[in-house]
Amino acid sequence: MAYDEKLADRIHRAAKEHPAIREKKMFGGVAFMAGEHMFCGAQKNNLLVRVPSDQHESLLA
Repeated sequence: MAYDEKLADRIHRAAKEHPAIREKKMFGGVAFMAGEHMFCGAQKNNLLVRVPSDQHESLLA
């Protein structure tokens, strides 16, 4: 297993009410796409989240 399937399932359940969101296998994990842009994903045991660069530090805090 290249990614945590339970994590991916949690993301999928949270996103399923939005019909424009789709899953795409990539980078050894699964990405969740809005249009052609990845907004989050699961890789190994990690949650990947795309955030605006100007908010990166405050969101990490």
